[in-house]
Amino acid sequence: MISAKNASKSSTLTIEKGSQLQDYRNDFDDMLPEFGCCKGMCGLCLIEITAGHEHLGEVTKVEEMTLTSMDRDLKSYRLACQLSVQGNFEFKPIF
Repeated sequence: MISAKNASKSSTLTIEKGSQLQDYRNDFDDMLPEFGCCKGMCGLCLIEITAGHEHLGEVTKVEEMTLTSMDRDLKSYRLACQLSVQGNFEFKPIF
């Protein structure tokens, strides 16, 4: 199990290594960003990665297109719906 810390709320959720963050949206609704399309296209679940970026899966093609259109740095921002988690990390929801 790994830890995902919401730096905005000073709260941590425990999730399985290799899982998708969006799989926990119903269990940790108050700690995760709001989810929209869950396909990486709307950008509603935009988060800033404040620590542990190296523990996250690769940016998907759709995620890259959405983040680029939002003028966001691919190293600092991710879409929670596309996020595959490999180790501990910290984030801040943007919206």
